[in-house]
Amino acid sequence: MNELASRYALALLSISEEINTTNDFQQQIKEIITLLSENDKFIFVLSSSFLSKEERKDIVKKTFLGIDKNIINMIYILID
Repeated sequence: MNELASRYALALLSISEEINTTNDFQQQIKEIITLLSENDKFIFVLSSSFLSKEERKDIVKKTFLGIDKNIINMIYILID
């Protein structure tokens, strides 16, 4: 794992520990990983320059209903 990815992962772990949701975060992240690994076109859409950042964030918001807002915010940071 590269250094930047490690920093993001540690930040998200720290947040989950602070609000005592580590197990929930872990399960939700596994669900996201499964979705992304099974749908490579979704990754293409999220990285597409044809869509604005706001459009990509809206897709994430609509796709990941029920996912903790802290995880969604981390995805938004990655989009930015």
